Amino acid sequence: MDMKLLPQRHNSFNFMSSILLLVCSLTFIISYMCMDVNCLVTINGDNESNDRVALLAFKNEITQDPPGILSSWDNSNSSLHFCEWGGVTCSRRHPSRVTGLYLNSQRLVGSISPHIGNLSFLKILNLNNNSLNGEIPQQMGRLSRLQGLDLSNNSLEGEIPHNISGCSNLRYLYIVNNLLMGRIPNEIGFYLPRLAFLSLRGNKLSGHIPASLGNLSSSLVQLYLDYNNLEGRIPGTLSQLTKLKLLALESNRLSGFQNLVGLATLFLDSNLLTGSIPTGIGNLQNLGILHLRFNKLSGIIPSSFGNLTKLFELDLRHNKLTGLVPSSLGYCEFLQKLFLGNNRLSGSIPEQVFELPSLSGVLGLSNNSLTGSLPVEVERIEEITDSRLLLDVEGEHHSGSTRDTRRQIMSRIIQIGVKCSSELPTDRSCMNEVSVDLQALKDQLQGVEM
Repeated sequence: MDMKLLPQRHNSFNFMSSILLLVCSLTFIISYMCMDVNCLVTINGDNESNDRVALLAFKNEITQDPPGILSSWDNSNSSLHFCEWGGVTCSRRHPSRVTGLYLNSQRLVGSISPHIGNLSFLKILNLNNNSLNGEIPQQMGRLSRLQGLDLSNNSLEGEIPHNISGCSNLRYLYIVNNLLMGRIPNEIGFYLPRLAFLSLRGNKLSGHIPASLGNLSSSLVQLYLDYNNLEGRIPGTLSQLTKLKLLALESNRLSGFQNLVGLATLFLDSNLLTGSIPTGIGNLQNLGILHLRFNKLSGIIPSSFGNLTKLFELDLRHNKLTGLVPSSLGYCEFLQKLFLGNNRLSGSIPEQVFELPSLSGVLGLSNNSLTGSLPVEVERIEEITDSRLLLDVEGEHHSGSTRDTRRQIMSRIIQIGVKCSSELPTDRSCMNEVSVDLQALKDQLQGVEM
């Protein structure tokens, strides 16, 4: 007897049932996972839910919140919209999209959740001055609208994510005083064309300064890379940064000078600078502050310093500079603080320097081989240090007038002050002797007609 083949409905039914069961299972699993604040996805793609979930995920990584700034971040409190949570600001144009997180100085302890990358409308993220640890999440690079990022004064470790370049609208990037290691990403100079303020000071960054930073010629205003472990020559491309006003590179192992004509402030202290100070330093005519202390510079102080007519603070201490103090410093009409101590300078201080009316702050000359006398103009200088200078005031030996007597007293007070402030303890005066000398000067001053 022939058997008739029946339609394969049973097998088809089993197959469809299996598919349906799988879909239901996945839906259940995803729904269950989304009950946990670490879930990155939402089934309906609701952007508002995404921002809420991302905020709750951020809170979940915070282990201590002493002031309770995150206490309002409560998913069960439906009456308080997350845009009203502490430290959260939202867009006016898109009322349910988070645009700012301001959680600086809240003593927060924990790590930064990678879910921060889901706040796609975020423009400002300020986590400065907390106790955050761990690494900067790679997902931070997804924040294409981010304009300001401040992670300073925490304990963040690891490297700066290379995909920080995805934050193409960044105006300022501050990651100061953390524990970051590795190299400064080249991508910063290639993909952050609007970056105006970059500060990575106080970390453990190593390697060379990326030459690509020179690409930020139309935007970069301030660059802080000081107190790291950077090495090598300062790249010549930095001379392209025509808008740069402040460059801080001190306390690294850098060498070389660059011609940055627009600079107003230059810190190159405590590096490996050698050789002579280039005469081209006089081309930096916008400089107001120049620090070159604690290097290995030799040779003379260039007379071209006289071209820096806006200079008000010059620090050349602790080098191997020789020769005379150039009289051209007298052209620096705004100079208030001059530090030349711990070099090998000789000769007398040019009178043009003392005649500067602006020089009323600090004149540091100690531990050189300077000689000569100081004119009466030193009376207006708040602090003068050079234990080896002969501190005679002009006119001191011309007795008779009350003014001359006051000058003598002032000269003696300066001598006592210098001896008390000498850098070497063995050069300092005994306090008993100082007390006797000051009492004698007091008695003398009381007998002078004022």
